[in-house]
Amino acid sequence: MSNTNCSCIIEGPSIEIDGYSLPLPRQFNEMTFDQQLESLKNLPESIHENYMKICQNDAKLQSAINLIIDELHAEKDFRQSKSETDSNIKIEININGHHLPLVKDFNRWSCQRRKQLLRNLPDNVRGRYLNLIWQEDIGSRLCAESRTLYQPFWA
Repeated sequence: MSNTNCSCIIEGPSIEIDGYSLPLPRQFNEMTFDQQLESLKNLPESIHENYMKICQNDAKLQSAINLIIDELHAEKDFRQSKSETDSNIKIEININGHHLPLVKDFNRWSCQRRKQLLRNLPDNVRGRYLNLIWQEDIGSRLCAESRTLYQPFWA
């Protein structure tokens, strides 16, 4: 049912408007300017206007979809990098062969995680580390449940 007046050659899926076979809007929007002109040059003005509105709506929709997809990818990348940063805390303090987190990193840990680290350290290492924390960060966030671990050194 396609109109023989249309000089464009359509390969693959197409849409038909009043007997004219036209490329799908997505295909049209991916064409070069010259290809677009060639595919539209023999269309009656009414079909040209309707088809251009369809292509324009498709392009807007595709742009919106691409923005949403880009935003989702960016959010996923941010969550992954934050997760990797949180789980790979830099260990840079060495006390008697024990590699311990920097004070600023230690203070970011949960109370339970800090308590677990301190409990697993020998007394002399724990004391030196706690003194270092106290010296570097007098306002360090000492949670109530781990205060008993600090008291022998600061009491």
